[in-house]
Amino acid sequence: MRHEIAQSGFSRNTAADDLVYVTTDRRLAAAIAAYWGRREAGNGRGWLYRVELDDEPLALDDDLPRGPFISFQLSRARIAAVLDRGVDPNDARHARELERFVRSIG
Repeated sequence: MRHEIAQSGFSRNTAADDLVYVTTDRRLAAAIAAYWGRREAGNGRGWLYRVELDDEPLALDDDLPRGPFISFQLSRARIAAVLDRGVDPNDARHARELERFVRSIG
């Protein structure tokens, strides 16, 4: 998994199976959901959620230590609503958004 993520430009990826990653940027969230839909071929499309957090403090995403400070990690989050039950992995807007984000963290 890390190799594929690194090829997409996330060379600092530390994706931990025991963490939940959240972002304040809905377009970025949709782009990442689309990416996972492409990455996991045959497993359907990625979903986009609005979540609620417990009292656990948010920690900055280890992958973005210099910002932009829009991605966070924590041990759990509750799904408050499903915003999209199948983000289209072939929608070019999502690929452009993910590329824009990767360039911004350069």
